[in-house]
Amino acid sequence: MTASLTVVIPTFRRPALLRRAIASVVQQRAGARVSVYDNGADRDTHQVVEAFRRQGHAVQYHAHERNIGANANIAYGLDHVETDFFVILSDDDLLLPGGLQRASRAFAEHPQALFVASPVLLVDASGRVLRLVGAWPPGLYEVPRGLLEMAGREHFTWTGTVFRRQALELAGNLDPETGLLSDLDFLLRVASRGAFAVIEEPGGIFAWHPSSASSLPGFDQFWPAWGRVAMKLRADEDLPERVRIDAAARFEGRLPSKLLLVGLFSSSRGMIDDAHAAAELLAHRYRRRFSASLILGVAWLASRSPTFRSGLSRLANAVRWPLPGRMRAVQARFDREFSELFEVGVERRKDSAA
Repeated sequence: MTASLTVVIPTFRRPALLRRAIASVVQQRAGARVSVYDNGADRDTHQVVEAFRRQGHAVQYHAHERNIGANANIAYGLDHVETDFFVILSDDDLLLPGGLQRASRAFAEHPQALFVASPVLLVDASGRVLRLVGAWPPGLYEVPRGLLEMAGREHFTWTGTVFRRQALELAGNLDPETGLLSDLDFLLRVASRGAFAVIEEPGGIFAWHPSSASSLPGFDQFWPAWGRVAMKLRADEDLPERVRIDAAARFEGRLPSKLLLVGLFSSSRGMIDDAHAAAELLAHRYRRRFSASLILGVAWLASRSPTFRSGLSRLANAVRWPLPGRMRAVQARFDREFSELFEVGVERRKDSAA
């Protein structure tokens, strides 16, 4: 399988991190093709690709004349996948050793699967493992069970997911109207059209940045995109009506707790308008008036007291991440096996704009 696999890497002016991402693919010795899509031609980025080419690795390069936006760049890359399988790898993330081979074995065991997902380590710039994302019970998830499970629980991260190209043919490309939820929307559409498999071993590392739009629970990350995804679930005529209604209800039921977290984080960062927006949506759409009042009260205090805001920030992070003791075994393994892969001359920027 791996010889007929493309790793799509969207990038924007982060050559050192791109070098790490590509290295994580070629070090697997899986024969995968790497396709780099540069969101605005950059000489340093091109030089990174050329260095891998000179070493004999199959790395393709395409540069857009201007930055066309992260989702549009990824969608362009997916439009040009020619192999039977593909992976989407952000330029600041990386695959873990053996990940592609494990996915290949899972596809052989479950030939009906449209994708194989594995957990992903969420790691900050210091090498601290914050948590394990997408750790589902392993096995095959068929329609409608897989869709309903995904609608109601944490979805998978692209970094640890290998897709059949058939998934694109059945579900279509990214929906530009879903913004930062485009990955979740795509996964839900694929899961509504076929089975997927889950394996237990982690397959990649997602690099968490404290100022990245994709790493922080901001209001515009969830709304109005969350409502659009729910609407699409209700309108999906490929599914029985009862499944559509159940999936949409499960999906929408997840948003109120996320909006409460948005309110806390926004207040702790002085983003009071975002906190107010989260409170308004909770109160008027979801009738969660207590949660809305809590956010408004916290936002009022945060806007007037830097000391309160600092304490709130610590509380918000404590709520978001598991206690360090719960991650001890995962952290020990990361330090022992993966920390050298993760090390790089760190480049700072708000988001990938890939």
